[in-house]
Amino acid sequence: MNKTTRAFIVFLFLFCGIMESPSAYAQENKNAYINVGQAAVKKSLAAVTTIQFMGTPSLAKAYLKHQKDLQDIIEKDFTVVSYFTLQDPSSFLEDATKGLRPYPVDSNGFDYKPWASTNTEFLIKTGFNVIGDKMTLDAYVYDIARKELLFGRSYNAPLKDLRSVGHTFCNDVIEKISGKKAFFLTKFVVSRSTGKGSSEIFMMDWDGANQKQITSSQSIAVSPAWSPNGQLISYSLFNYHQRLKARNADLYVYDLKTQKGTILSAVKGLNTTASFLPNMSGAVIRISPSNGTSDLYKVSFSGGKKQQITNGPRLL
Repeated sequence: MNKTTRAFIVFLFLFCGIMESPSAYAQENKNAYINVGQAAVKKSLAAVTTIQFMGTPSLAKAYLKHQKDLQDIIEKDFTVVSYFTLQDPSSFLEDATKGLRPYPVDSNGFDYKPWASTNTEFLIKTGFNVIGDKMTLDAYVYDIARKELLFGRSYNAPLKDLRSVGHTFCNDVIEKISGKKAFFLTKFVVSRSTGKGSSEIFMMDWDGANQKQITSSQSIAVSPAWSPNGQLISYSLFNYHQRLKARNADLYVYDLKTQKGTILSAVKGLNTTASFLPNMSGAVIRISPSNGTSDLYKVSFSGGKKQQITNGPRLL
């Protein structure tokens, strides 16, 4: 990972709301094949072969885009972590379209020797198929030196969840070989300009792909934050209040399940910075009235009164 990429990722984690989406396909395995401390000094050489289409050959061209998307996801995920150096495909000594399993398990299977001769440590072979609106990803990871299968799994999901399947596979591989969980299913929430002086809240994958607009306020929505259970997003929205004949920074909570945003606090002034309570009964927020003070309040989601926590002359 170059310095620019590393700095970009650190920036995102510091300044954007983040969450780890639960994996519907993941399975815990505590065997580790890479010492995490050593990985910072020496990266393992891994070969990621081209994903093979396992369906009817005449349909391969129709699903070429999905194949490319999966390939890009897998290669990007494995490149960004500090465990691997991906081998240049031009250095492969064996036909990468050989079967997913070794010979003689598969009559068209691969041979360990050509990979060992190029010092490959891990060989990653995958194949996918599409039937209707469903997809299957068959994935295998081999330890070349030991000539053994480290990881093998079949992932089945709706085709629309292709990105989640790719990230889940990479998460599973990292956990298998290092004993540590990866972050590839992490999602960010950010405030992004939509032009004409407005900004909206967007949700996206860790790599900036799969963007989804959360708000459509045509105003200024800022400071998004996740709830602990990943189901709610808080943000401040500059609403126009007819009574005040001015805009006010109201605090909203957006429910991903109902896809609706509701006002949590609209005190005249600034209503910002929601920190959700662990039991999800409410949140601690900051209210800065127009009189120049700023204090923390506990607010219940059930509609109870605000409970003031701090009471000081200084701005917090």
